[in-house]
Amino acid sequence: MLSSEKLIVTESASILLITKDLFFLPVLRSAAETFGFKVHNSSKVDWEPAEDQPAPIGCVLDLGAISLADLPSIAKHLDGMLQKPQRLAFGSHVHAVRLERAAEAGFSPVLTKSQIQGQLPRVLQQWSEADA
Repeated sequence: MLSSEKLIVTESASILLITKDLFFLPVLRSAAETFGFKVHNSSKVDWEPAEDQPAPIGCVLDLGAISLADLPSIAKHLDGMLQKPQRLAFGSHVHAVRLERAAEAGFSPVLTKSQIQGQLPRVLQQWSEADA
């Protein structure tokens, strides 16, 4: 069971949320902030931090917000931009091909929307511990 205490991460630690889903945005933001992460939200996959901001340490990608054909280039962009190769992807269980392609592109974990709420805190806790 996860501790309800807020873990202390590096003061500038942030994560990038790429989603267009207005239902999941507050869920994802709340979970990230619980672990002390600053949150950058974008519906664009080519997001870059401002020059005076450090790069995010990880990314949560909504597979419904992207074109499947763009997934390899998105993964490459994130690898070049993120401080650490921490990339979580989630999507609808009925789009199994999207979930499979995300795993093939190196996203881990890859979760269904029904799994994200239950497993996101564990993943973010791991990211915060890795950043501490």
